[in-house]
Amino acid sequence: MLPISHRSSPTRPATPLTAPAGASRGPALLAFAGTPDDQALTTMVACAANLGRATVTAAVGTSAAAVIATEQEISDVAAEVTRTGAAVVVVDGLTVPRVVRRLAAVTRRPVLLARTRQPWKTVLTATDLRPAGLPVLAAGAAVAAASDAASMILHNVAPLWIGPARAVLVSGPRTVGIERRLRRLARAAARATPQATVLIANTGTPAQAIVDASVARDADLLVVGMRRPRRLRAGRCADTVVATSPTNVMVVPVTGTRRLARHDAAAGTRGPQ
Repeated sequence: MLPISHRSSPTRPATPLTAPAGASRGPALLAFAGTPDDQALTTMVACAANLGRATVTAAVGTSAAAVIATEQEISDVAAEVTRTGAAVVVVDGLTVPRVVRRLAAVTRRPVLLARTRQPWKTVLTATDLRPAGLPVLAAGAAVAAASDAASMILHNVAPLWIGPARAVLVSGPRTVGIERRLRRLARAAARATPQATVLIANTGTPAQAIVDASVARDADLLVVGMRRPRRLRAGRCADTVVATSPTNVMVVPVTGTRRLARHDAAAGTRGPQ
């Protein structure tokens, strides 16, 4: 992690960001495949309580586990979102990345993987600083405010690779570029929440940077965006975070969710991959 971390302090009033559709209203939908065990249900309820929302439940299958896995179960969750007006979908923390991606695309709602029960004290939101991802910052700010948690916003700058096993950050134009990104990050943070702590990491991959920062900062929730698949590897950062993070993760769909849904529907969802 680069030694760059400070409170955002804009010199002029910032226009507030707009949260994603459904992020500011409606209950949390606790979605599970069948009958969840007490531990899974308790964890999901605790996460919904951190969101500060009323809860509604939906059992959309006949499985003995809580984990949603099939395309039919995903479609049934989407129908429950429409019926209940749910703003967030809360699922078991063992739900696989591909299913999480499909849920976010089909429901057009943030999907929260419930993994821990403690009250949230720190919310870490990751951003690539692209305009399409700004609603992710708004969602993270809204969750931090609802749970009375500290807000941190992270952007990763990939290092220059020199040799097969060594990465370095060089001075000169690249340092200037990092400083520019920090200023952009501070402005974006100010639009989301003036009290956010802004961070720049220099780990090899964004997913690694997000997970490493969450562990180092003891984050209780990670908020990441899911973009449309313009290329084969699109969306894989969020997939990796979902697969490797030990804490709660919220995946927020941004632009192009219809294309994302069509892309995955063509591939088919056949349970855990």
